[in-house]
Amino acid sequence: MIEIDGSYLEGGGQIIRTSIALSAITQKPCKIINIRKGRANLGLQAQHLEAVKAITKLCNAETKGAELNSTELIFNPNELRHENLKINIPTSGSIALVLQSIFIAMAHCDRKIEIDFKGGGTHGKWAPTIGYLSHVFLPMAKKFGFNAFVFVEKYGFYPKGGAEVVVTIKPSSLEKIDFTERGDLEFIKAFFLASKDLERNNVLDRAKRTARNIIYKELQIIPEIETEYADTLSSGFASDIYAQYNNSILGSNALGEVGKHAERVVEEAIEFLIKHHQSNAAVDEHLADQLIPFLALIGGRMTTSEVTNHCKTNMWVCEKFLPSKFSIDGNLIECALKK
Repeated sequence: MIEIDGSYLEGGGQIIRTSIALSAITQKPCKIINIRKGRANLGLQAQHLEAVKAITKLCNAETKGAELNSTELIFNPNELRHENLKINIPTSGSIALVLQSIFIAMAHCDRKIEIDFKGGGTHGKWAPTIGYLSHVFLPMAKKFGFNAFVFVEKYGFYPKGGAEVVVTIKPSSLEKIDFTERGDLEFIKAFFLASKDLERNNVLDRAKRTARNIIYKELQIIPEIETEYADTLSSGFASDIYAQYNNSILGSNALGEVGKHAERVVEEAIEFLIKHHQSNAAVDEHLADQLIPFLALIGGRMTTSEVTNHCKTNMWVCEKFLPSKFSIDGNLIECALKK
């Protein structure tokens, strides 16, 4: 049984999500100890449990310690099944974070499957938005052979969630990754989402004006902008901005909070995007983190704007399960598969 120290380096929920997904795909049982030891809320939290439950269903795993606030989890997988899945999330826990585990486990999917989410959040703190998943991660993943689509029937914000999302994963045949050259900037797209109660404050019009002014000033490009006032259970505003290059996509998002003007939310998203644009890297730091398990499975390399502790932690976990070896040279991450 592979033992994983859940307090290693970054010490967050990514260790759990990657570990159980790789356990399922390799059929190697694992034991995760010291879960989130250095965090304010010790142990497994609700959104981590949702990922554990989902992967447990996919491989009919035997688990011990899969409960709220548990600091130790034993995950013993059985045969991984490529089957349709229904997931109910009673909180506003991130759907995208649950999908991170599922996508890794389904990396070698051999038949079309659908995953139906009821409840949960499409936009939340410390998690990729469902838009980032749709417009950055999945188009980039398609370049190396992973094929999936996301359809949002209803958006969900913190604290009530209540989202409805259908995800389709198609048969995939993975090829070695090479994301080192991004090419020239072709266009920038923005999607601004707000709950209907914010329409009276003209939130989306203000967001559009801010984005156009700043992006044109900084990059001399007029962005393509889409907006939507959505019927959601909780009030919320989200700014998603994507930069499309010849060979790559960079993404950035920011969320509204009580007391924070829409203009500032948009500014934050643009500042992050420009920072990564100026790095000349092929992928942003968040995408790099999400691609690490796929690099570990099939090998390859990528340049990223920053090699974060999230990335390094994910590399460490992957090397526990797979015959892979990561190396870092400046902003270049490479993964070689051991023979």
